Amino acid sequence: MFVNFDGGSFIQGPTDSPQKNISRIITGSVDVQQSFLSDNIKTNMMGCMQNLVAPYNIRLVQTDPGDVPHSEIVVTASTAADLDVPNTPVQAPANCQSTENVAFVFVNSSLTPGQLCELAMFAITANAQADIVDDCRAVNYGGTEDCGIGEILDEQLACTAGGPDLCRCGGTTVNPHQRMSETYGLGCP
Repeated sequence: MFVNFDGGSFIQGPTDSPQKNISRIITGSVDVQQSFLSDNIKTNMMGCMQNLVAPYNIRLVQTDPGDVPHSEIVVTASTAADLDVPNTPVQAPANCQSTENVAFVFVNSSLTPGQLCELAMFAITANAQADIVDDCRAVNYGGTEDCGIGEILDEQLACTAGGPDLCRCGGTTVNPHQRMSETYGLGCP
């Protein structure tokens, strides 16, 4: 999982390709700004993410892996409007098949490393088809209440992304830990 703090040029395509900087959620061709985060904030954010993905076979890297299959989270100072996407702090593809996706986390000066971590983790759980849920304890919580850094819960949770009681990839509930385990496997890479 490539955590890209440097931005880059991305183009719209029918399917995501992190290897070629193609994203299906942007419009046209976009130059995505770097994050402008300090090394200390990046280190704290990455440490938080490492703790949350530790049970899974996920390796977080800050160097582009190139042509090998991977997913990418672009942490950027660009705004949602710059990318012509809905105005939310994170944009991740709603994809029920592929795990090679490109997601965007939009940085603003009021976000703490913990909040940035949670937004990036939201993208990682979305990549595993762990839908947006209505439980403040979960890292994939979609509400507006500030609950602190959530967890990847191992229980069935009610979905909210597809409308009340409907998951994007089918059903009415999702177990985030189960989806992460099925997608990435358990254990250290």
